[in-house]
Amino acid sequence: MLSKRKKIIALAALNILIILLAFAWFLYAHRNLKPVGYTLSDIADWKVSYAAFDGASLYVDESYVDSGTPINLIWGPYGELPKGSYSVSVNYEADASQKVYATAAGEDHHLVTSSEGILNWHADHVVYQFECSENLNRFQLIIRYSGYGNFRVNSISITPNNNRNKRILTEVLAALLILDACFAVSALPLKQRRVVLALAGIALLISLPLAFRGHQDSDDLEVHYLRIEAIVQALRSGQFPARISSICHYGLGYPFSIYYNDIFLYFPALLRLLGFSVNAAYKIYAFSINFLTVLIAYVSFSRIFRSKKSGMVLTLLYTTASYRILNVYERAAVGEYTAQAFLPLAALAVYWMFSAREADYKKIFRNALILTAAMSGIIGSHILTTILFAFFLGIFCLLKWKMTFRKETFTALVLAVIFTIAVNLYFLVPLFDYHLNVPSLISTDQNNYFIQLRGVSPAQFFAFSQNLNGSSDYFVVGRSQFTPGFPLMIVFVIALGLRLYDPRKKQYDFLLFFSALAMLLSTDVFPWNHLIIHSKFWHTLSTIQFPWRFLSFAVLFETLLAGQLLRDYDFVKVRWALAACAVLMMCWFTGNVMNSGEIRWIYDTSSLQAELTGTMYLLEGTKEYDLIQGYDIGIKANVIEGEHMAALDLFSRNSYSLKMYARADDSHEVHHVIVPIFNYKGYHAVDEDGNEFPLSSGVQNVITFDVPDSFDGTITVAFRDPASWRAALLISAVSVILLAAGYVVWKKRINAFAPAAAR
Repeated sequence: MLSKRKKIIALAALNILIILLAFAWFLYAHRNLKPVGYTLSDIADWKVSYAAFDGASLYVDESYVDSGTPINLIWGPYGELPKGSYSVSVNYEADASQKVYATAAGEDHHLVTSSEGILNWHADHVVYQFECSENLNRFQLIIRYSGYGNFRVNSISITPNNNRNKRILTEVLAALLILDACFAVSALPLKQRRVVLALAGIALLISLPLAFRGHQDSDDLEVHYLRIEAIVQALRSGQFPARISSICHYGLGYPFSIYYNDIFLYFPALLRLLGFSVNAAYKIYAFSINFLTVLIAYVSFSRIFRSKKSGMVLTLLYTTASYRILNVYERAAVGEYTAQAFLPLAALAVYWMFSAREADYKKIFRNALILTAAMSGIIGSHILTTILFAFFLGIFCLLKWKMTFRKETFTALVLAVIFTIAVNLYFLVPLFDYHLNVPSLISTDQNNYFIQLRGVSPAQFFAFSQNLNGSSDYFVVGRSQFTPGFPLMIVFVIALGLRLYDPRKKQYDFLLFFSALAMLLSTDVFPWNHLIIHSKFWHTLSTIQFPWRFLSFAVLFETLLAGQLLRDYDFVKVRWALAACAVLMMCWFTGNVMNSGEIRWIYDTSSLQAELTGTMYLLEGTKEYDLIQGYDIGIKANVIEGEHMAALDLFSRNSYSLKMYARADDSHEVHHVIVPIFNYKGYHAVDEDGNEFPLSSGVQNVITFDVPDSFDGTITVAFRDPASWRAALLISAVSVILLAAGYVVWKKRINAFAPAAAR
C-alpha cells in the first residue's frame, strides 16, 4: 500500500501530465482549424426559392410569396463539414426579422448542435454559431424568410472557431478537479466523508431538473440569458466591469448592470467565453448556486442549532422548499434564488450577534464579517431581497431593542454596515448616481404598483400540488407553487399547535411571529393597496412588484422553526419523516418540470430576442412599443443618421463604443448627427483631436450632437465610467483585500490561543 504522501505525489504528477497533454492537444487542434469555402457567391451549390439573384445578392419581398407565409429562402450547400464548431457570418438588409438555422440532411441532423439564429431587422450583420459532433456529408444551412418585408442577403460565409476545443479543454480540467476533490474526500475520516456525500446527494437531488436537455421556458429565463450575453460581449470588447448591455433593445444600450448587480453572472459569462452554449453555461451556474446554497445552509444551520444531524435535515428542508425550487426552475428568478443562498448565513450572523454574552472583540469582528459576507452576497444578487432583509432585520432589532443596543451587538451591527457599504461601493455608487441623476422609469411612480391582487391566496399555502408552470397573474386559477411547501407548512402548524397547547413554550414565539408575518405580507389579504395610497413607506416598498417575494423569508423562518422543533424533540423518526417529505416533494417537482411547458434549447447569442418586454430602466419618454415596431424613427443599430451632413460612415461598433467618419455639409449652418445609442449618462463623443461634443437626447432618447462647420474627421462615441465609479471600484477591491487579511489574522490568533485554552 502506498503511503499518503506518495499518493499525493502520484496524484500531483498525474495532474501535471494530464494538464500538459490537454494543452498540447488544444494547441494542435487550434493549429489544424481549416477554412470552409462555402459562401453566397457559390450560388450554384445552394438551393434558392422565390428569390431573385443579381449576381451579388439575393432579394425577396412579399410580392414573391403569399404574404405572411414562411418559406425556406436559401438552403444548402449539402457539402462536407468536418467535426467541430463553426461561425456563420450573414450580411443582410431587412425591415422584418428573419431566421437562419444549421442542420444536416437526412438522419444526420441530430449530429448538429444549434438553435435558430435571428436576423434582426435593427441590424445588418449577424454571427451565428453551431457545432458538429461528427463529420457531416450533407451539411445544410437554411435561411428562412418570414413572409414579411423586404429582405436582401448580401453574403454568407462559414468559418471554423475554437469553441468546441476550448470547451473540451475546460471539461478535462474540471474533471481533473473533481477527481482531486474525490481523492481529498476519500482521505477524510468516515463521519466527515458521510457528511460530504450527504451534501453532494442533496445538491444532486435539487438539481435533477437540470439533467434534461435544454431548459424549461421560464418566466425570466431569456432576460437573464441576455444579461449573461451582455457581459460576454463587454468582455470580448475589453470592457470591465460591464455597464451597458449592447444586446438588449437591439443594441441601443441598456444599463442592466448598473441597476441590477450581475457580479455572480461573470461565472456563466466566463463559461461562454470558454466555448459552452448559452444553455449549458446557465445550467452550470444554476447547479453551482444549488451547491452553494446546500453548503451555506448546512454550515449555518449546523452552527445555529449545534447539531450536524439537524443541520443536514434543515439543509434538505430549505433547499427543497417549494418557493425556492419555483424560483430556480419555473420563474428562473436568478437574482432571487442566488440571494436565497446567502440568507442562512445572514441568519447565523444575526443569531451570533444577539446570543453573544460578552464584548469579545474577536467575536464581534467575526460576526460583523459574516454579516458583511451574507449582505454582500444578497446585494450582489438581488436588490429587492436586500430591501426585504433590511425590513425584517429592522423589525427584529426593534423588538429586541435591549439586546440591540448592547455593546457586543450594536458594535457588530455598525461594523457590518460600514464593511458592507465599503465592499459594495462598486455597485452602490453607480446605482445611486443613476437613480438620482438619470430620469429613468425606475425613478418614477410607474414601477409602484397596486400589488395586492398579485398576492398569494391563503389557501395556496396548503395547495401542495399546484402546477409548477403556473402564472403570477391576478387570478388564482393557474397559479404557481406560491407556498413554502408541504414539510415547512407542517412544521409551522405543529409549532403553532404546541405553542397554543402549552403557553410555556415561548421559544417558538419569535420564529412563529416572523413566519406568520412573512406569509401574511405575501398574501392578497394584507391591505397593500390601502397602505400604498396612505403611506409613503409602503408606497416605496411596493416596488417589490409581487407580494409573494416575502415567501423567501417565510422559507427561512420556517426552516429555523423546524430547527427549534428538532432541538426540543430530537427523535430519529421526526428527522427521517421530514427528510422523506422533502425528498418526495422534490421528486414530484422533477416530474412536474417534465410535464410543464416547453423545453427550450438556446445555443448562441444570435438565438436570443433583442428586445425586452418591460420598460424598467428605459429613459423617461422612450416609447418602447414604437421602438420595437419602428414608429417615429426606424432606429437601426448600425445606421447613423444626420441632418446637413455630407457624409456619415460607420467604421466599427462594439459593446461600449462606436467609431464613425463624419463630414459636414458647408451649405448649412447646423450639422446634426443622430447616433443609434440611448443617451444614458456616461457617453461621450470625442473627435481624433480630443475635442468633445455636448450630447443631447433626440427622438426615442437616442444620442444627438452637432459638429462645427467644415468638420471632416473621425468621431468616437463611447461609454466611460465617471471618476467616482472608478474610485468606488478601487475602494471595494481594497476593502475586500483588507477584510480577507483581517479574517486570516483573526483565524491565526484563534488557532494560536486554542491549545492554551484547552489546557
